[in-house]
Amino acid sequence: MSERTDQLRRLGLAWNEAWNSRDVSRLTRFFAPRSTFYEPSLAGPMPGADGVTASAEKTWADWPRAVFAAVTITIEEPRVVIEWRTSAAHRTGLQHLLEGVDILELDGDLVASCRVYYDTRVEAPPVKRAAGAAGKRRAGPPRRAPGSKPPRPRR
Repeated sequence: MSERTDQLRRLGLAWNEAWNSRDVSRLTRFFAPRSTFYEPSLAGPMPGADGVTASAEKTWADWPRAVFAAVTITIEEPRVVIEWRTSAAHRTGLQHLLEGVDILELDGDLVASCRVYYDTRVEAPPVKRAAGAAGKRRAGPPRRAPGSKPPRPRR
């Protein structure tokens, strides 16, 4: 592995650690002055530091105990792709499994562009049964209140 590849892998790990730190200043330090940030819940790309600040504050408010695990880090200079996963309870109490990728386009050692994409699945809460209850829950998707939608995750 080249020295530059190793440096970019460490950058990817530091990015993930910054999300888990819940310290927005650790995230904004990654961005170049004219950078952009985009994630699906935004209307469009935003200036890098502003976009990541808005996204991080919303994420941390909605997912107070979320811890993001880096699954893979792919280096294709000047691009670093961090695949991540978390299983977390939304502030509403619903349990979600979130999987996504953060794509960092670099200009030197700073992020010129960050695009975030993710998928979410609602996990069924554990079924509580009365002592001696017989039968099994039928297979199928998790239950939600009629007309309700799962909350949109942010990262």
